[in-house]
Amino acid sequence: GRHVAQRTQYTLRVFDFARDGKFLPFRQVVELAERYKLPTVGYSLVDLRAEEVYQELATAETRGRRYVDAPPGFEEEPFEGLVLRPGWADGSAAKARVDLIRR
Repeated sequence: GRHVAQRTQYTLRVFDFARDGKFLPFRQVVELAERYKLPTVGYSLVDLRAEEVYQELATAETRGRRYVDAPPGFEEEPFEGLVLRPGWADGSAAKARVDLIRR
């Protein structure tokens, strides 16, 4: 039979940069992405409290939130959660997932 080659299109979005095996603070990631004209994942630089994070996830769960900056073909993917990173501190991160709200 005939074989039709599928063309796969990839989308790159910067989330992290590491230097000497250590992740950089997120504000440096944003600065580097801007300097080299690389697209980033969706982000907001805000001060958050634990209650606000929980409310954001609970609202996403009940309203079926989707990603606002999803690449073409992924617009209907369900919102999975938030990655919380300090802006200028070390490169540590914490994940807050929608599916954990159900438990």
